[in-house]
Amino acid sequence: MKALVAGVAPPASQSANLDPLVEGPAITLAGRHTKVRREGYAIFDRYAHGREGARALAVWLNESGHRTKAGRPWSHTAVLTVLRNPVYVGKVFFRDALHDGPHEHLVEEKLFSRVQAMLSERGEDWSKRASATSPFLLAGLVVCDRCGKHFVGTSAVVNRYRYLYYTCFTRQRYGTKY
Repeated sequence: MKALVAGVAPPASQSANLDPLVEGPAITLAGRHTKVRREGYAIFDRYAHGREGARALAVWLNESGHRTKAGRPWSHTAVLTVLRNPVYVGKVFFRDALHDGPHEHLVEEKLFSRVQAMLSERGEDWSKRASATSPFLLAGLVVCDRCGKHFVGTSAVVNRYRYLYYTCFTRQRYGTKY
């Protein structure tokens, strides 16, 4: 029986138990369940208790021979994505809200909230990062009516005076013929 989650059938390596009367985990990863549980918990535990950063964890995972779901080496951004993912505490994101998921918790709620606090404290929260200082405050916000590309900041020096203005990305890259 194939399960539909948000209209998508799971891969062949997953079996889903959608009957609410049947006991057991709702989502089981065939053959990989214990490995995923152990690795997922180790990432959170080393970040919270070992006080290792995302880059150090990526190096550790790569040296241990682990790869991402796509088969690529781990990067610090992939580690941060795992650390921010509420699926590890049994939550699913559906229709703009977090709900309790039918799957097992891979990490305890207390450890997950501690990691979230550390992410915020360390400044690894992307929303709190300082943006690049630029005199062009509207760059990337204004959109061209003709081509739909964003405007970029441009400057020119004429007679020792620097003039700042905005130009359509297409016009700057390809000239006036486009």
